[in-house]
Amino acid sequence: MLDVLEHIPAEDELKTLSEIRRVILSGSGRFAISVPNKTFLSILLDPAFLLISHRHYDAIDLLEKIKQAGLSVIELSSHGGIRYAILWQIWYLVSLFMKAKGVKYRSKIHSHLGIWIDMEYNPRKNGHSLFLLGKS
Repeated sequence: MLDVLEHIPAEDELKTLSEIRRVILSGSGRFAISVPNKTFLSILLDPAFLLISHRHYDAIDLLEKIKQAGLSVIELSSHGGIRYAILWQIWYLVSLFMKAKGVKYRSKIHSHLGIWIDMEYNPRKNGHSLFLLGKS
């Protein structure tokens, strides 16, 4: 579940995580989740936080929700810095502009932005996103 949990109604988070547990018990037993990290910069650079109360999580809150659902954590890490957050916003705006203009291919600037975003997305303390690998 990459960048999904924050879009589920808050009152349904535990139910959703419990459903993940139910499903993975019959499969590999592992899951991955990413959510926006609750840092000042990630909130500041997320217009949806102010507009529609887009949720951000700190590591302690996320770990508690995982535990409440009967799941356990293999690894928790933080990725992406300020440049990632800004480059992602630019990449998204370029994508919207290209779509609005009916452009059916990706421009060189669009490709370069993607490469820069990938390079910036290394593990770091207080990164833009939290990634959790867990098991049942």
